[in-house]
Amino acid sequence: EEKHIPLRVEKVLGHSATALVESVHCRRIRLARKTIKCSRRLHKEDAIKEVQTLQRLQHQHIVRVVGTYTLKKDLSILLYPATEYNLEEFMDEAVDHLLPSPHRKALERFFGCLSTAVSFLHDNNVKHMDIKPKNLLVRNLATLNTNRRSYFRIYIADFGISRSYQSPSESETDSPTSFTRTYAAPEVVIQDKRGFSADIFSLGCVFAEMLATL
Repeated sequence: EEKHIPLRVEKVLGHSATALVESVHCRRIRLARKTIKCSRRLHKEDAIKEVQTLQRLQHQHIVRVVGTYTLKKDLSILLYPATEYNLEEFMDEAVDHLLPSPHRKALERFFGCLSTAVSFLHDNNVKHMDIKPKNLLVRNLATLNTNRRSYFRIYIADFGISRSYQSPSESETDSPTSFTRTYAAPEVVIQDKRGFSADIFSLGCVFAEMLATL
């Protein structure tokens, strides 16, 4: 029962037609809880694939699974860390405050951080398939230490439609998939054959927005 789950809800971080993301506290640790509403269209077995993918990916710029549980038909995934921003919000705040120095330095670092993280995904035969600012989370590590100046770290999140393969040759697929048009490669939009390069195109679109902010 839900009352026996030792989590205290802080606030809603985001939602979609099939999932709700909240920040929760488990004792002193702040986590993100993604609750997936399983149905005839979205089976629990399919939702578990996101967990299995993330469990394979241990990287400093990729969110980590720390636990899962089911409640009735819903699957809840506990993720670390829960962050203060997604990249879209972070860039909006940077523009509103005329790009303060910590934000500028962070954005400059994020190019390398995201490049190495996406390279790590592909080295492990994983396609993210939905790289965009809303799926890139930014955490202010200064909140952990009041004596520390603002220092931000970025994480790739939301592996809900990602795909994992046994080898790079299997990653070239042409099956219908959902996508975000603004960041989708041309071959994804027309549902043509696509591989890891589609992620690189999406990352390039994100980089263009970061450069425009700088």
